[in-house]
Amino acid sequence: MLSPADLQAAPHLALINRDAAKAENLFPTLAAVQANYNEFANLVTRAGMRLMSTSEPTAQVMANLQRELSRAIPLN
Repeated sequence: MLSPADLQAAPHLALINRDAAKAENLFPTLAAVQANYNEFANLVTRAGMRLMSTSEPTAQVMANLQRELSRAIPLN
């Protein structure tokens, strides 16, 4: 909780504090993904980098990501 003195000293903290209260946890809820989170994060990050650094179509990058995730972290 921010005191009035805190808010006066740093008014931007009110905005940060308000929005932090609305934040949602994005950590995966599936046990298999949680157990292999590093691999999951690496695959997703690499796909994101391909989207930004190549002209490969988004649908193709996402399809490849889905295949890689299914192979690396089976859910069944």
